[in-house]
Amino acid sequence: MERVNENRKTVKRILSRLSEEYRTLIILKYKEGFTNTEIARVLEIPENRVNVKMFRAKEKIREFLDKEKSER
Repeated sequence: MERVNENRKTVKRILSRLSEEYRTLIILKYKEGFTNTEIARVLEIPENRVNVKMFRAKEKIREFLDKEKSER
């Protein structure tokens, strides 16, 4: 249970560091379970743009996690 709480804290911390745009994409995809097609409809942007922004958001998350690991 302690590990779950630590993971939740990490997720919240990382999400707070993302731009609002990237945070919205990640929440719609992984918390709400939307497909990229559905996200495109909701945000009224082309699906290929969702794909690119999702890729970039995941890159940012990796960067933040790598930085945190190196600081330990």
